Amino acid sequence: MDEIEIALLGFIYDEDKHGYDLHKEISDLSGIGIVWRVKMGKLYAMLHKLENNQWVISTITQEGNRPQRTQYHITKQGREVFNQWLDAPVNKGREFRIIFLLKMYFALKRGEENANRLITLQQNACREWLKEFHSTEEKLAGQPADFKQIVVNFRVTQINGYLEWLDWCQNHIINKGTLQ
Repeated sequence: MDEIEIALLGFIYDEDKHGYDLHKEISDLSGIGIVWRVKMGKLYAMLHKLENNQWVISTITQEGNRPQRTQYHITKQGREVFNQWLDAPVNKGREFRIIFLLKMYFALKRGEENANRLITLQQNACREWLKEFHSTEEKLAGQPADFKQIVVNFRVTQINGYLEWLDWCQNHIINKGTLQ
């Protein structure tokens, strides 16, 4: 299952929602819409996959003369999957831009303690990534410059940037309780 699909569970974790309402919340540029964009058709396809995995149950509702609407409810298994997903750092740098920010969005909604725990887990994961790349750097030291060295240096610089940003998050969001 795609991590982005698991993130959808967070939007119905506390409250059942219709697909249109989910799309509206996800698209809100004052929230997660600034990071993640999903087309309505793709959203329904992801919800269908979640339902096939029994992480979501859908019910058809009818309100007056309005057309029928499908409402989505997270299951106990869906809650467990979402909680496990939320309580784990991302495993790859390329997941940082969307997946980690989605996790941060939901962690912040759950409070500073949850956000701080996620940040700490991600800092530890980033430090492990750095160890691996530093080991590769040592093996390449003294060799003529090549593309591999360029890529390794890029990744080290990128991971150090993640760590710097995670420190900023702890200092400005978590510890001070405000975004400055």
